[in-house]
Amino acid sequence: MTDDQFGDWIRYHVGAFPGIATWLESNPDQVPFWRRAIIAFGYDDAVRATDRLFEGSAPRPTGWGQHAAAVRRLCREASSDRLSRPIVVDGEYAARCARCGDTGQAAVWRPTLVRYLRQIYPEAIPLDWMVRPEVRRAAREPLAERIRAGRPEPAKLSGSPDIVCACDCAAGDRYADDRKSAGGRTIPGNLRFDASRMAQYAGGEAGVEELNQWIRARKKPR
Repeated sequence: MTDDQFGDWIRYHVGAFPGIATWLESNPDQVPFWRRAIIAFGYDDAVRATDRLFEGSAPRPTGWGQHAAAVRRLCREASSDRLSRPIVVDGEYAARCARCGDTGQAAVWRPTLVRYLRQIYPEAIPLDWMVRPEVRRAAREPLAERIRAGRPEPAKLSGSPDIVCACDCAAGDRYADDRKSAGGRTIPGNLRFDASRMAQYAGGEAGVEELNQWIRARKKPR
């Protein structure tokens, strides 16, 4: 869910359990932990979890501070239940998520790499950027030169151009807690796909053109 949806869910949950409002006012430092616990799941699942707790169809927590954990548990159950029911289209199994194919893993362009490429190529990233001499020079650029040029971060222009994150679909929920290995690569905990900040990775020239389109769509008008 988005931050706005998390705020909507908090208000919905407080409406069902008014006593939580006073508890949250007395414990404002707990709100970020509630957000971290819930935001990886869908808004509809969180609302249904609240409804189940209110109706008594799920065990109600003994204290206000346990509500986020209870809602999280119910959200995970809902996600697992959906994934356990296969989808069949024309007699063949079909994936629920076109982005990850229900693996829960999404490959995105390495954000640090994208920032550097945009600095080198402010108009458009060349389709053959990987073999360009200026990119090779930037990959070997000493720290002092990067700082003078206003580029203090490591260049990250060598190695794999993509990283793996948890998809924002239900299948990605399994990676929402801790660092977990996925096909020999590591998914950092709580790193979820966010279309506003991450460009889905695809190899070859077509993938670079898709990245350019993603960048153009997010450029602010001058």
